[in-house]
Amino acid sequence: SAMIVRLEPIRTEPFVWEERLSFAPARLERPELLEISEISCTGRIEPLDSGWMLRARLRYEQVLACDRCLTPIRVAADESLEALLVVEPPPRGEAGEERELGEDELGVVHLGSDELDTEPLVSEQIQLAIPGRLLCRADCRGLCPQCGADRNTEPCRCEERTIDPRWAALAGWRERQRDE
Repeated sequence: SAMIVRLEPIRTEPFVWEERLSFAPARLERPELLEISEISCTGRIEPLDSGWMLRARLRYEQVLACDRCLTPIRVAADESLEALLVVEPPPRGEAGEERELGEDELGVVHLGSDELDTEPLVSEQIQLAIPGRLLCRADCRGLCPQCGADRNTEPCRCEERTIDPRWAALAGWRERQRDE
């Protein structure tokens, strides 16, 4: 279970903690994430004039699907997380709606009270750390869009049957050359 850290008492010296968190892959809403180990988190919160600086390190293993052939790939992750914690509501736009945070405000976490729940921060960092395109190997040939065969492990017969229409005319000409 996640830590709830009270920030108000952290005024004079840094607060250091360690925790282990578990997430069900489905909760992270990234279909390519097949499995994720327990997350080992070590962190430190230091008081600043404007709030608190949180620095944490996350270590875990994840199993991700190859972007082309969906083969599971085990990847060790070692992520660092930095955020400025401020106890105030997020900046509001004209009509009072919460406006999107600008570039200069990225990494600022607005808390409604002086209680910090570490779980959403860790969850978000894990999602951000999932690579955009991960291949099991650089030359992965992927799955056949017609029959679904993994072209890395088995020859796919579809390629021979479906001729690109732009080549069909040329193929016909080749046939005629052979007959003559």
